[in-house]
Amino acid sequence: MKILNSWMIASMMAGLALNEARAHGSDGNGMEGKAIAIFAGPVNNFPELKGVDVKTRVGTAIGVLAEWGVHGNYGLALEPMLNFGGPSVTNGAGYEPDLMVLEIPILLRRNFLFREHNRLFVFAGPNLSFPLSAEGDIAANTALKKDNLKAFEFLMDVGLGGTVRIVEYWHLMGNVRYTHGFTDVLEDPIGGVDEWKSRNVKFLFGIMHHIPGT
Repeated sequence: MKILNSWMIASMMAGLALNEARAHGSDGNGMEGKAIAIFAGPVNNFPELKGVDVKTRVGTAIGVLAEWGVHGNYGLALEPMLNFGGPSVTNGAGYEPDLMVLEIPILLRRNFLFREHNRLFVFAGPNLSFPLSAEGDIAANTALKKDNLKAFEFLMDVGLGGTVRIVEYWHLMGNVRYTHGFTDVLEDPIGGVDEWKSRNVKFLFGIMHHIPGT
């Protein structure tokens, strides 16, 4: 699957999320009820690859958010996103295989309201990662393919962010998060890589709609 097709899929996901909004009247303060959002941003990848040397590589993430207030200032967020990137192996001539991964974080948020309709929040939670495609070489004459990757990887996300209301029910949002992988990405060693665990920092920005009447 090519990167262009991946962006088209992500755009469709975002459009479907926005079409779910229905107006019924609410205070729109973003602390209670439900909200949806679309977001995108750069991903600073620095995976832990045993057996080879790597350097930081910048990728891109795009996704959607659904959030529910669960109790007081606490909320639960589901944030499926497509992560485009991969490792940057510096051994030999250098190799940068391209990956597309579906990540599904499930995050507990603690919100702090300020100026009535804006908020700061901290969050943490598990993240399941599913590889969708892989292409390019990871070593000389060694191509990385989806079949070389396990069906899923278990990760953990922690971070902080905030939202600022621009008009009633609509908020600009942003957050920074660290993602730490606990399981090996690879089915078996390949191209001198004995083990691969994800590490990245994401800077995500988007627009959130608080669903009135919830």
